[in-house]
Amino acid sequence: MVDNIEVVGSDGSRQCGSRVGLAGPFVMHNGFCYIVALTHLASHGDTEGELRCSRLLLFENDLPLGPAYQSHRQIGAIGGGRFSHWGQSLYFSTSDNSDPNTNGIRTAAGIRILSRDRHNTFESRKPGASAKQRRPSAERC
Repeated sequence: MVDNIEVVGSDGSRQCGSRVGLAGPFVMHNGFCYIVALTHLASHGDTEGELRCSRLLLFENDLPLGPAYQSHRQIGAIGGGRFSHWGQSLYFSTSDNSDPNTNGIRTAAGIRILSRDRHNTFESRKPGASAKQRRPSAERC
């Protein structure tokens, strides 16, 4: 179980310690990659100017999926729970590469809460990470 998560509901309400179930239909993008709109989390998604900024966590039956920040091509070609929170969309694959519309697996998303100090400490410890590879210092990140 992951602690310290905040969930932002579709109405913008915030709750700590819980997750929001994702509702289909999920649109097939390519291969094992499906897309679902997360319009209420658009301000938290990665963009061209702010890569690896999303703090989205994705779960199947309460087990975390990943890795995150994957290219949409890799998600489709490899699957295995890879995902990307890009803008207002979630590009994802299931852990067993099955169709999330029919597999009966409960999929949920949450947003991780990290303090700025903890965030900066974590990023500065990444071996070989240059300043350009670290997360932007923008307020939303």
